[in-house]
Amino acid sequence: MGAMGKRGDAVVVVERAMARLRRSQARRAISVLARSEGSTDHGAGARPSDAVVEALMVVEAADGAATVSSVADVMQVDRPRASRAVGAAVEAGYLRRLLADDDARVAWLELTTRGRALCEDVHAFRA
Repeated sequence: MGAMGKRGDAVVVVERAMARLRRSQARRAISVLARSEGSTDHGAGARPSDAVVEALMVVEAADGAATVSSVADVMQVDRPRASRAVGAAVEAGYLRRLLADDDARVAWLELTTRGRALCEDVHAFRA
């Protein structure tokens, strides 16, 4: 294996470590937000699961180009697990699905106002 192959392997290792770090930060942030006194409720119901928050952060970062498959790839989970997280986020009103005009098999994911508010709280906590 040449130097470029080793460097490519190192990049993959660093990218995976960064993804794990982002996931753990999102989980910690939402847990702290949920326990804090002044935390916004974002509507009725229990606090969102870590997987839902992580899916929201992925959709936010994708800026309108997220699907369940892309969420699964970024979260490094299988598609059914990502689909459950996205489904829970849709049911809770954090995300909406928009069917693609050119391919009925594709559903784009979009943050709702409620989902954006939760992402903003996570960002504010991290700052």
